[in-house]
Amino acid sequence: MTRSGIRAIVPAAAAVLIGLPAGPGPATAQSAAVVPATHNPASPSGGRETLRLRELWRAGADDDAVLIGTVQQALSDEQGHLYLLDRQLSQVHVFSPEGEFLRSLSREGEGPGESRQPADLFWTADGDLGIVQGFPARVVRIDPAGQPRESLPLGQSDPAAGGFRFAHGALSRAGVLAFSGGEMKMAEGGVTPISFLSLCNPDGSERARLLEKTGDDIMRTRRWVEKDEYFVHGGRWTIGRDGRIYAAPERGRYLISVFGPDGAPQATITRDFEPRRRTAEERAAARGNVRIVANGRRVDIEEQIDDFEPCVMHLEARPDGELWVIHSRSALDLPPGVMQIYDAFDPAGVFVREVAVAGEGDAREDRLFLLGADRALLVNGYQGSLRISMGTGGGDEGGDELPVGAGRPLEIICYAVE
Repeated sequence: MTRSGIRAIVPAAAAVLIGLPAGPGPATAQSAAVVPATHNPASPSGGRETLRLRELWRAGADDDAVLIGTVQQALSDEQGHLYLLDRQLSQVHVFSPEGEFLRSLSREGEGPGESRQPADLFWTADGDLGIVQGFPARVVRIDPAGQPRESLPLGQSDPAAGGFRFAHGALSRAGVLAFSGGEMKMAEGGVTPISFLSLCNPDGSERARLLEKTGDDIMRTRRWVEKDEYFVHGGRWTIGRDGRIYAAPERGRYLISVFGPDGAPQATITRDFEPRRRTAEERAAARGNVRIVANGRRVDIEEQIDDFEPCVMHLEARPDGELWVIHSRSALDLPPGVMQIYDAFDPAGVFVREVAVAGEGDAREDRLFLLGADRALLVNGYQGSLRISMGTGGGDEGGDELPVGAGRPLEIICYAVE
């Protein structure tokens, strides 16, 4: 499970571009259509199955062959090659199916095939790698060998018209392209920040806005309310094998909205679930995640931390059409040898079983990427590397000290899923 911080070092005029305060209330769908609702009890109909991880290879840590900064995303191709998006180094590291480091693609910059602080990585419809750059919002395309392709702007971004747009993530599957991002609309006395999830045309232009949430200008209010900040960024939306889009629009409710490939609302999926109250340690760790520096000076922002974790933490569309969900209790009170448990829903939205993943790792500090149906990648030290890259995570004072656990070496382990 992940928690990301917000950090900006920007001129005062642009300081409002970072942070995306999402405003009170849940995200709203751009249609009032009444759709079928599937409600599930707290327990699945089919009990629990266990997937076991068998190690294939590992890299990183003390391995001198490759330097890995912060793993933002992991993909595999049909031949079994692994592609790691390194946000810190603005590169894509490529490993063979046997774990040999082959090369690093792309680099930091503004030229063809280059990006700065990439936010996401996906396979485009024509088989290229799509590197998502936050601002300006675009997809930097390269082929699997690293040759640059034409970049793809996401939506419209026209600073001359008084607005800015940036991207958090994008995905292309089954002929459907979508991205989540934000925009700043200039308003009297400041700006109006808007978070959104949009369906795109093949050229990257916006086709339909699926979810939208309007917030307050934190540079004006000097206040950041975590509960209001919630949106589907950071893994809380995905696209299924049939092109349907799934998103979890509410922080305090186990609710998944389903949209068709054309963007029309199709269904909702809910499950009986009690929001999990945070411990004192978790509340303390959530502080210090908002830092804005304007004209070289730290801007004091009041942080209002939620007492509860978000109900839905991550959505995973599986190759067989199922939807797997990580929730706020997926990594707690586990059986011995189990690192996390998914909720599995069939294509009709029925909670059919739990899926326990047995293997090493702590899902509270590490991250597991599922690579198709039969492989997985564990990033040991994921949360620590994220805290270092963001300069956040731990306490009201912030400061320059590394957070507890942040010095843990980053290591990747590739597994067969059995």
